[in-house]
Amino acid sequence: MERTTISRAEIAAIARQGAEKSFDAQMTLLSKFCGINCGTHNLEGNRKVVALVDAVLAEIGASVEHIHSEGVGTHIVARIAPEDPQGRIILHAHLDTAFFGDGAKVEDHPFRIEGEHAYGLGIADCKGGVATILYAVKALKEAGLLPPKEIVMLFNCDEEVGSPTGRAIFQREAPSAEAIISFEPGRKQNGVLTARRGLAIGKIRVHGIAAHAGLDSGIGASATRELANLIVQLTARSDLSIGMNYNIAPISGGSNSAIVADYAEASFCVPLDTPEVYERVQKDVLEDLPTWGIVEGCTIETELGIMCPPMPRCEENIRVYGHLKAAADLLGLPLPEEKSFNPADCGIFSEINRAVVDGLGPYMYDIHTPGEHMRIETLKERTALLIATLAMYP
Repeated sequence: MERTTISRAEIAAIARQGAEKSFDAQMTLLSKFCGINCGTHNLEGNRKVVALVDAVLAEIGASVEHIHSEGVGTHIVARIAPEDPQGRIILHAHLDTAFFGDGAKVEDHPFRIEGEHAYGLGIADCKGGVATILYAVKALKEAGLLPPKEIVMLFNCDEEVGSPTGRAIFQREAPSAEAIISFEPGRKQNGVLTARRGLAIGKIRVHGIAAHAGLDSGIGASATRELANLIVQLTARSDLSIGMNYNIAPISGGSNSAIVADYAEASFCVPLDTPEVYERVQKDVLEDLPTWGIVEGCTIETELGIMCPPMPRCEENIRVYGHLKAAADLLGLPLPEEKSFNPADCGIFSEINRAVVDGLGPYMYDIHTPGEHMRIETLKERTALLIATLAMYP
């Protein structure tokens, strides 16, 4: 349907009406979605979830691409575009939940409504975001208000483990996007995340010399003693003013207390506000730490990598936020800027293309717990906000 030219007041009315009209279908979708165990790597659960999403995409008339990752599941890339699109906007959410393996099961924590809240495993992270995207785009198309751009709806199935296979899809789709809007749940002030911390992870390995623990001192080289020394020194390099805090766990070493430990290791993580913080971490871990040894005969090895890049606040994501804020003002919704201290897929997008914001899903409570729930009214608000944002997008 060709995009119509209407007033701002008409856009606001259509956005509210579209959200209201979509609400029952969204809640029905969420009740089904939350009845499926779809933790990362649950292939049967992923298959069922993909079928639910595909059904709505068929109603929209989107072209759909399934990308299968062995042992992980199926990612969805859906597109709707005019004949000659003038740009690309990516709407992103993930299909998997944090509840996998021996974790909580939907049978024990079924979808339910209590007052102004809806409960279900993953309902806010990120099933509510999926429902927001699908029905906002559907309402836009029905109203003839889709922007003259390619709208890419990207739903990956491995966010909860760092998107190791979804990353390649992001790298394919994100570089040419003028805006990437991610629908992780809203939080705190119910605003928009223009910054999120990333996360680096690493290991420390110490090789010592085994000996009988009761022999005279100087026999053997204790890897556990050396590791303890390194832990103290590395944690002292933390700088909380920039969120750089070394958390070291788990720790292991030695075979029993009668033998001087010939091996010890520790894992660690450290949050990253910016790429510059990672440069400091690289110096600490890869250059300095191997020189801090105090136990003669021990050797030290370190490794380091980024699990999720940071999303620093920058001019490009402020521009995207500005479009959302204009739509929120039109609807009379407060929409402050916020920052999250936890990593997510938006950090990967930000590393590729910095025009990205996050937190546009419904308001969250107790995510990653069996009591996860969302504030129902915010599903309507976020749906109306996305409708208005895209309808006004230049």
